[in-house]
Amino acid sequence: VTVKEWRVIAQIWQELKLSIKEFVRFSQNCFGSDWSHVWTCFDTNKNGTIEAEEWATAVRRVGYFGPPMPIFRCIDRDGTGKISREEFASLASSVAAAAAIAR
Repeated sequence: VTVKEWRVIAQIWQELKLSIKEFVRFSQNCFGSDWSHVWTCFDTNKNGTIEAEEWATAVRRVGYFGPPMPIFRCIDRDGTGKISREEFASLASSVAAAAAIAR
């Protein structure tokens, strides 16, 4: 991998982090700090996971206009194509930790 390619990868990573940060801020503006409420709104079929199509639909329904799928793939850490409650909770705990550090 060349230095130029590493720079491209670094730029993509920065864009992904920005997208996640924007999604988190949007979610907090819409739902407050209650991430369980966000989960309930996004797990529309109530099967305990959020599938990719379910995610994309829910994100648009709540009015988020950013790119939904890069965020989905980042949260779906095991790559199953579904976000488990545990994976979603890791996003929520990361947000809480970042907020505590910011204080």
